[in-house]
Amino acid sequence: MMYGMEKTTIYLEESQARALRQRSAETGSSMAELIRMAIDEMEARRAHGARPTFGVFASGTHDTARTAEDVLATEGFGR
Repeated sequence: MMYGMEKTTIYLEESQARALRQRSAETGSSMAELIRMAIDEMEARRAHGARPTFGVFASGTHDTARTAEDVLATEGFGR
């Protein structure tokens, strides 16, 4: 084990794992390093009073990101 690090296991959606592998290949950073960087960024934003960019509102659905374009096409934008 590396000094000052704790080993853990996370579960990702397939799309998240695919994006993480792709970013890792593009940047040459390990997947673990990218995850640590994302956590550090999230914590830095929180420490500076920035609101989280996820989980702020409850839409009642779990597929909003996948269906956003359809919703905008049928319901309109800003109506």
